[in-house]
Amino acid sequence: MKIENFLEYMKIHEKVEVGTDAFAMFHELSQRALKITMELNNKYHTPEEIVDIFSELLHTKKLTQHLECFRHFIRIVVST
Repeated sequence: MKIENFLEYMKIHEKVEVGTDAFAMFHELSQRALKITMELNNKYHTPEEIVDIFSELLHTKKLTQHLECFRHFIRIVVST
């Protein structure tokens, strides 16, 4: 199944069942998204590189709008 077919399938169906071509594509795309997300989150990238990475993640030719991405800061407070 090609990604274009998968996207069309997702527009008209409610679920993806194990063992189907749609499930295989779903799994492939989710693994790809994990890999791309790890690349984005685990080292510094220029703004241009971030646009390229997001374009790959969203499966677009090139994002044309201005994009800024700021990392989340998580603060854990432990009280004693």
